[in-house]
This record gives sequence, structure tokens and C-alpha cells, in this order.
Amino acid sequence: GVQTCALPIFCIMDLGYGKTLEFSDIIIPNNSFNVEFSNAKIVKAVGVNEEKTRIIFSDNKRSLSVNVTDLAYPGAGVEFAVNILNNGNIPAKIDSISVTGLEHSRAIKVAVLDTFNINNKTIKPNEEFTIHFIVEWDKNYTEVVNETANFGLKINCTQVI
Repeated sequence: GVQTCALPIFCIMDLGYGKTLEFSDIIIPNNSFNVEFSNAKIVKAVGVNEEKTRIIFSDNKRSLSVNVTDLAYPGAGVEFAVNILNNGNIPAKIDSISVTGLEHSRAIKVAVLDTFNINNKTIKPNEEFTIHFIVEWDKNYTEVVNETANFGLKINCTQVI
């Protein structure tokens, strides 16, 4: 995910006396910045092959891949619940949850239902909360589509100092 922090940039200054002073990122020892997805589950499925529907976490758990198989008709879809966990030891601010991989699809829609509770939310170390999102074949899009939806979700966050 996109990670930013309010830390100085590496800088070299020539003091004019043949000495070079170096400043590097100032990191407080033993602090870790680690916000991740955990515990995904299907809440409701309509008109899909629920047994083949999958959520796969990335290695660092900051993003996940979703595969919804056999969307049968307009309006078919799945509601998922997934937790966001601050597994680090410093507070983090959730800037947004972004959807990737569906940029060119007009038929498949993904909606994060809890955005008003997510965007700019600060979560403390070891705090966890649940978000819900829906993937569906748009009810108003009646042209024949590929019956499988593949996309990703990513946590965009910044550390709070």
C-alpha cells in the first residue's frame, strides 16, 4: 500500500571545512508500521458459485485479491466482510481502500460499504475493525459479460506520529 510518513529526507550538507554532515531518516527504535487485512468471509452470496469464490491475501496482507466465479445474471453478487488490523505499534490513519483491476469493466461493480467510517480513520496499535464490500454484476447492465470477477483491494494509509 501507499505508505507515507513525516520523516526528513536524506540530505548531505557541505560545511565548507572539508567535513560532510549526513542526516538520514529519523526512526524511533522499535516502532513498526503495519496495517493489514485479516479474517475475510462471505456474508451473503446470490447467483454465484460460492464454493469457488476466493479471497487471497498478499504476502504482506496490505492488499487482497478477490475472485468471484459464475456470476449468473445481472444483480448476482457477493457481500464480503474483512477486518483491517493495525498489527504495528504506532497509530495509523486509513486514507482509503482502493479497488484495482476493474478499471475497464462496465458490468462488474465493487462498492466498499463503510467508506464513511473508513476514510481518515485512525486506528491504534492492535485495534481491528471490520469493513464490508460488495461485488456484483450491475443490475442495469444486461449485455453478456465474462462471468468471473477478478479484482483487488488495497489499504492506503499513513502513519500517525
